[in-house]
Amino acid sequence: MTPNDAWSDKKPGIGHLKIFGCNAYAHVPEQIRKKLDERGEQCIFIGYDERSKAYRLYNPVTKKLIISRDVEFDEAEHWRWSTEKKKVDGLFSNKIKMMTTSSTKMNKVMIKVLNKI
Repeated sequence: MTPNDAWSDKKPGIGHLKIFGCNAYAHVPEQIRKKLDERGEQCIFIGYDERSKAYRLYNPVTKKLIISRDVEFDEAEHWRWSTEKKKVDGLFSNKIKMMTTSSTKMNKVMIKVLNKI
């Protein structure tokens, strides 16, 4: 029995506690996002903020820590590090390939234009 139980004869509520490591979706404010951007970003719940009534979240894609109060939790799911890392790495490598191929095409076009002048 805790001192709080002895004083009030009621058990404390634990409904606000979340599962560590579960998927969380942090709200992105309208001022930051553009028209077609997502309204939330997928993160991992890592705890509670000590200074405010907010949650501490980690975004593994951007590798940043987010502190937010506007969060939706999916406690049935958790982040799959092995599969998600491959997806993220694949996305970045595709973008690099696309950038290099488009820049070589642009250089060829510029060379042709300069040769005509």
